[in-house]
Formats: sequence, C-alpha cells, structure tokens
Amino acid sequence: MLKLILYGFILLLLSSSGIYMFLTSNNETVATFRTDSIGKMTTSIMNDLDEALPLIEQAGYSISGVEAELSVPPEVSTIFELVKVVDRKKQEKILKSLEGNKIGTLVLSSLMKSFALNKTMAIKKMKLKMIHVTIAIPPYITLEYEK
Repeated sequence: MLKLILYGFILLLLSSSGIYMFLTSNNETVATFRTDSIGKMTTSIMNDLDEALPLIEQAGYSISGVEAELSVPPEVSTIFELVKVVDRKKQEKILKSLEGNKIGTLVLSSLMKSFALNKTMAIKKMKLKMIHVTIAIPPYITLEYEK
C-alpha cells in the first residue's frame, strides 16, 4: 500500500519498504532520500561513539546521557561531566589512539577544548557541571554551569 501526504513543501510517500521524502519547490524535486538511510547514519554515529567511550572515560570524562534525533541530517547529543583531571599529554595520547574513529575524535577533542576554555572564562560562584557535545551539521558544544 502506498500513501502520499503533502506537508507544505514536503511530499511523503509511505510504503512498506520505508518512507521516501521529496522536498519540492515549484513542483520540482529538489532532494529525495529514504528514512532508513537516516537510521543507518545514526546507527553508525552511535556505534563509533560506543567504541570510543572507554577511551573518553580514560581521558577523565564520564557520559551521563545520549539523545539521538532522527532528522535530516541526523543529530546525536551527548552529555559528559569531568570526573577526574587527566594530564594533557595523556589526553593527547588517547586522542591519537582514536585516529580512525571520527566521532570519537570529534567528541574527545571537543571535551578537551571545552575544559580548556572553561579555565579562561570561569564564572564566580559557578562551576562547570556538564558538557554537551552535539554531533550535527555544524557540530556544537554547550557548557552547563551550576552554583
């Protein structure tokens, strides 16, 4: 069974093999993709992250949550906290061992940069509680402080 649904400029074709989306402008197809490819991309990101977590923990960071957004493009948000201070040389060595893992490298280098930045912009009476690293286009970091 096929079903066509039009939402503004997005036409959805629902079928038993997945959802196809056609972004339309002036009745022309601009882009088409299958939602299962979004799932594959998200799974790939999550697998790389899972593989990197033991090394990220060795670098002094603990993960407290992950949120996956199945969108175009997919977005994965991670929440970390610094549990122990590890010297910079050891962190650099750990980062180098993540060389083949782009997601792990992105996350750990973001955490390291965030912690270094935090030292320069400390807020009186507040301390860094969590570091959110969001793997998206573009990737971004959120620093969460508490009293």
